[in-house]
Amino acid sequence: MPCRVFAFVSVAACANAASAQSGEALLFKPWHERAVFDGEITAMGSFPRNSSGGRAGLWEAAAEGRVRLDQSHELNPSIGYQAFRLDTTREVKGLPDSLTNMSAAFASPIGMIGEWFVAVSAGAGVTRDDVWHAGSSWYPKASVTTGRKLSERSDLVIWIEYDGNATLFPDLPIPGIAYVMRVNDRFEFVLGIPDTELTWRPVEGLTLQVTWQVPSAIEAEAEVKLSQQVALYAQYRNQTRAFRPAGLAHNDRLFFDEQSVEAGFRFGAEHNVTGEVGIGFAFERQFSVGFDQRGLATTVSLSDAAFLRFGLKISF
Repeated sequence: MPCRVFAFVSVAACANAASAQSGEALLFKPWHERAVFDGEITAMGSFPRNSSGGRAGLWEAAAEGRVRLDQSHELNPSIGYQAFRLDTTREVKGLPDSLTNMSAAFASPIGMIGEWFVAVSAGAGVTRDDVWHAGSSWYPKASVTTGRKLSERSDLVIWIEYDGNATLFPDLPIPGIAYVMRVNDRFEFVLGIPDTELTWRPVEGLTLQVTWQVPSAIEAEAEVKLSQQVALYAQYRNQTRAFRPAGLAHNDRLFFDEQSVEAGFRFGAEHNVTGEVGIGFAFERQFSVGFDQRGLATTVSLSDAAFLRFGLKISF
């Protein structure tokens, strides 16, 4: 398989967490050497605080991973999954005790058409409060991606993706385009819609990264390597997640919005087992109801709260 995949890798790297291993990153995120599996689990708990619905604490748990089915080429058929669970205290009126979103997908390269690379993915997900009796909360996911090398340092990638649980336009296939430029070993960027990313390494051991996914998913992080095994990080994150619990109107969903700042340590072998522990502060947390992010009505607002987060990444 020709070595023309940097653009795809770059765009996949700035995909948000909600679509990670069952989205574009499933196929295009780079693998470490001969690894056939990589996965990550995280857990975050915030302390109970008063809210418009009562005294509330939130517990978030997420898992994602992928399996490489072949190792013959740079890009190979792969299967990926992601799951997110949000638990609230029973004292919050108007909210389910728990909300879940899970999805899985298969992705594969197709080949070359002239100078253009082509790949496809397809999968499905389920989201609501009672995941084992999902009914109409099942949704499809699919994408077609193509791209080409423009120069030794630049690439162009174009795709069209359908996600039945997207936070914006879940009823339409959404096109995307990105221009990738590797200025030098210290600075590279992806400029596009809906994904944009900037990565800068101003000095040895320091990495600054900003990602933005339209309309409002933003992450910014600074990481400092203290040694080969330990790194210090600080980050800001703005996330929106959509669920389809029972009892809502046919086209409505329940949205959870949260902003947070966090600092902590990463430790372990970068491409084997890596642990992460952080402490942070979550704010602007609210639940809203509507079809998508274009028009939401807030139903419950939660107070700002401190939280602890733990993570584990495994690759073999």
